[in-house]
Amino acid sequence: MEGRKENIHKNPFRLVLILLALQQWYVGTTKAFLLTGTCPVRQPCQCGGETIDCSGMGLITIPHFYQTTLQAPFIRISLASNFLGTIPANSLQNLASLKGSFIYLDLNNNLILYIDDNAFSGIENMIGSLDLNDNVLQTLPKALAKLQSLQFLFILGNPLSSLDATVISRISGSLKRFEFSGRDFDQFPTEINLLTSLDRLMIDGTNVPINDNAFDGLKQTLKTLEFRSSMLPAAVCKLQVLEHLIWKEGGEGDDVSFNEKRVSVYAAEESGDSNKRFLQCNNTMPSVTHLTIIENDALLGDIFTVFPSLLYLRMEQNYLRFIDNRYIPIDAMLQTLYLDSSGFSNIPGALNVLVNLKQLSLADNRIEAITSYDVTGLTRLEILDLTGNPLRYIATDSFARNVNLHVLILDNTNLAAIPAAVTSLPSLSTLHLNNIYTLDCDCSTLSNVTSWNVDAITFPSSCYQNANTTIKAFIKDAVPKCP
Repeated sequence: MEGRKENIHKNPFRLVLILLALQQWYVGTTKAFLLTGTCPVRQPCQCGGETIDCSGMGLITIPHFYQTTLQAPFIRISLASNFLGTIPANSLQNLASLKGSFIYLDLNNNLILYIDDNAFSGIENMIGSLDLNDNVLQTLPKALAKLQSLQFLFILGNPLSSLDATVISRISGSLKRFEFSGRDFDQFPTEINLLTSLDRLMIDGTNVPINDNAFDGLKQTLKTLEFRSSMLPAAVCKLQVLEHLIWKEGGEGDDVSFNEKRVSVYAAEESGDSNKRFLQCNNTMPSVTHLTIIENDALLGDIFTVFPSLLYLRMEQNYLRFIDNRYIPIDAMLQTLYLDSSGFSNIPGALNVLVNLKQLSLADNRIEAITSYDVTGLTRLEILDLTGNPLRYIATDSFARNVNLHVLILDNTNLAAIPAAVTSLPSLSTLHLNNIYTLDCDCSTLSNVTSWNVDAITFPSSCYQNANTTIKAFIKDAVPKCP
């Protein structure tokens, strides 16, 4: 679909050719459609549960909807993944018979260039969620201004160049969640400050300056902000009730390689700027409890200073390599930490001050060994994920103080045997050992666990060379017979 839209942007007549090519097929097959019970639309569209599904059927026009006795508090109408180019006036008006329903109208992944001002006539007060992602709209359709019950609006992947202030103003009383692409804007859309009821906002890519007042109209309501751009604006600092901040590298069109990120991090290390500030805040943001940073060159820096109440931190694909223990306070409240794909060659010792940590993921790093002291301070740890590391060695006393650890994930590692440290975990309930080609079910690799009682432990893993045998079954039945 993405490639199709790129062609349309370069040659808008391509859309006309697509529609004409499909028209003969559509007219020829419509005569065979049958009405199905109380379903308000002909086959091949289907009704099931609370969904009227016309997705992925090659439609080039909105199908005719009939009045229906179908009733449900929530109804999803999907016209996604078709070839719709326009939404004409009154094309959905017979769905007004769905009285009292909250309608989720899904029009994503089409070729929509134009929506008539009266396109939603009859159901204007029933549409609560509207998905227009991945179309070719260049501005917000004026028809949206009539949707007085609209709570969720998704319009990502469209070449929007502006936000219509009148439309935004009309839906501001009801809209709770808004997602849009900002890559084609000439200036940052200040119209979003009219959305004074908004509690979740996602902006996918923007290449224009953002001043410090960009989110002033949202500072008392916005609880979740997802920002996809190479820079995180200081305007975020004014969001007084923000709970979850998500920052991902760029959006479509931003192409920064992993090696370029490494160069950026190396430069910060060599200059002594290992506590690089990724957000220029002069104030703290105690309302933020969840922080996600993915595929940026951000370092840990002043994160705990700006966000002193963090409970959840996810930093993936940032190539951290190491963590300076000066920037993790001993009173940190953090409970969940993801540091996947960050270039670590060992478990950072600085993490041991996180005494409240319950879940730690270090998947897809370069960790080859776990020493006696790597996780000794994480006494409340319950879940540890080391998937995808070239792990070969775990010291016998590595988990001596992790008495609460009940889920251990060692998938896709290079272990040659089940480590003794694992067999001595008193609270272990689930052990993942999938896809370890060096550890198979035979006496040479598992004879060291002959006295291990695995009755209370779940192994969602099969033997590498014999998928019909679980590791647990082999330990219980075959290992006691090993010579």
